[in-house]
Amino acid sequence: MNFFTQLMPIFVGSFMGFIFAIGVFYITENIKKGITKRNLIKNLKNEFLYNIEYINSWIENTVEILNNISKGKRDCSCHQEFTKYQSYFLNKAFQSGILFELFNNVEIKGLIVIMSRYGTYYEDSINQSFKSWQSEDLKTEMAFEIFRASLQLLQIHKTSLEKIVPKIKTKQSK
Repeated sequence: MNFFTQLMPIFVGSFMGFIFAIGVFYITENIKKGITKRNLIKNLKNEFLYNIEYINSWIENTVEILNNISKGKRDCSCHQEFTKYQSYFLNKAFQSGILFELFNNVEIKGLIVIMSRYGTYYEDSINQSFKSWQSEDLKTEMAFEIFRASLQLLQIHKTSLEKIVPKIKTKQSK
């Protein structure tokens, strides 16, 4: 037996082991990516449901505020907490490209509009409008219009999110 015939089986075995290890690596990475993607999609859906619940409470609060304004009841309280709107998983889905797999461009633009609406600026603006009305610095008609417009936007955003949630389920089950 010469050197080449002894070395060849070792080389072939090592090479096949290397190829097998690479194959196992790619399979496990694809499984991990699939699990991560499914979890992100599930969390995105839960985030939307969470936000819908908050929007429902904001709608209820806004209706109550409108009733108080129309009755001239200035001794009530108002604090809309729009900063509780969550967009962590929406941002993650956007960065990973999953959002583009789930929704069309019009829906994504709508989500970005909704997401940008609920933050510190809008929260402060709405709450300050109410305080201005309470201190009679803002006319009743103007306060009513501000909160009526806010109510309409909340209802539109709620409807938009409710239309989007089933699409996540449909795409996830495929």
